[in-house]
Amino acid sequence: MKLPFHYQFALAPVLIVTLMAILVIYTSLELSYIRREHKQTVRWEVLTDRIQNAIANVSLLDRLAVEFSERPLTPDDERLFSYLEQTMILSSGLKLVKQIPDELKSTLLLTIDLLDEPEQVEPTTLHQNLSALLPLLQYQHKIFLSQRRTAFIDYHQHLSKRIPQLRTALIVILVICIALAAGITLWGMQTLRQRLQSLNQRAHAVCTGEPSALDAPEKIRDELDDLELCLSRVTQRLLNVIATDKVLQGTENERRRIAMDLHDGVLADLTAVTRKLDHLHKTPTDDPQLPLLNEDINAIIVSIRKTIDDLHPSSLEILGLEAAIHSFLDRHCRLPGLPDYHFEFDPNIENSLPLTHKIHLYRIITEAVNNVLRHAHCSRFEISLRSVSNSIIVSIEDNGAGMPPKPLSTGHGYANITERARAIDAVVKWIPSRFANGTNVQLTLSVAT
Repeated sequence: MKLPFHYQFALAPVLIVTLMAILVIYTSLELSYIRREHKQTVRWEVLTDRIQNAIANVSLLDRLAVEFSERPLTPDDERLFSYLEQTMILSSGLKLVKQIPDELKSTLLLTIDLLDEPEQVEPTTLHQNLSALLPLLQYQHKIFLSQRRTAFIDYHQHLSKRIPQLRTALIVILVICIALAAGITLWGMQTLRQRLQSLNQRAHAVCTGEPSALDAPEKIRDELDDLELCLSRVTQRLLNVIATDKVLQGTENERRRIAMDLHDGVLADLTAVTRKLDHLHKTPTDDPQLPLLNEDINAIIVSIRKTIDDLHPSSLEILGLEAAIHSFLDRHCRLPGLPDYHFEFDPNIENSLPLTHKIHLYRIITEAVNNVLRHAHCSRFEISLRSVSNSIIVSIEDNGAGMPPKPLSTGHGYANITERARAIDAVVKWIPSRFANGTNVQLTLSVAT
């Protein structure tokens, strides 16, 4: 399947971004798991520290209880402040420890109740309770310390295992991204290069004048397919133009051949017959048809010469385009009843056109003039050939009936003019005349400077 080239360019970034997103998600999950294990380790460390602080508080309170039994408290005794401070620290610290067993929790609550009323408690009873609580706290401290050690070891083992896995995943995905980017880029460049090379070969064939019919793409997927379609259409049009040019060139060659055959054959024979008639005129004869026969033969010779000149105007090759057009107008437009005409010719045109272009322009002008004489019903028409910048503008304009009601494409004259204009890469159009009525056939031909 041929992908559009913009999809080829987008494929590598999309895949790389997808793999990087997977890597980020995987890394986030691993870091989240490591963070949870770290929090668990920190929690056991906090619990161990609180139990250790509680052991220190209980030991200090036990010593104070012993001192209270030896020397009772007085209202302004400084030991009372230390007693109350340690009692508050012990109470607030142990209330946050939710992992202690129920037995130890009940003993703690009973002891804290005794500690909250230092004036009413017996130092001996307080000493006994604190002495019984201290081993329990020390035992619980050992349990928390063991759990803390286990959590830290598990955390360390998992960390030492997951970090290499994370590093390996990172390296693998980066290598895959690099390989994919390089592979897809090379594949895209190779595919694009092949398509551009194919288009370049086709365009080169068109430029060198050796075009062949190009297969148009079945479906337009991207701009290159659109370019290929345009090149196919241009090539087809060029082939049509070449075929038309060959047909027109063949027509001109056939016209030249027929003109030469008429000149060398029929016209030569008629000329020989005329010479014989002239010889008969010099001998006495009473036949009255002889002068009439001579006039008819001379009329036939004039008609054949006119036909020969129409088929292949020798003045076009010898004297140029201007003289050929003048000759045509003199032969066809100076008869009685025909419209007046005006002919304008820029001398710079003569040297700026090859002979083939001159022939096509001559045929276009004569065809347009014949259309004017047949269909325009005008009293005047004008022909002008002007050189403007790098273009030659040909205009055949009349003041006749105007544009025909039916489409121009239905007539043979339109087809002849259009095909000849296309053969020389000219643009022809039918526009309203600058007169009140009429038609203007305007042709624009670009010329090399």
